[in-house]
Amino acid sequence: MEKTPPLLYKKVKILGLIEIT
Repeated sequence: MEKTPPLLYKKVKILGLIEIT
């Protein structure tokens, strides 16, 4: 998981933010 595509990274970030909230 070193070379993560921008789209996937964005999706993961959004999901993470929602999960944290």
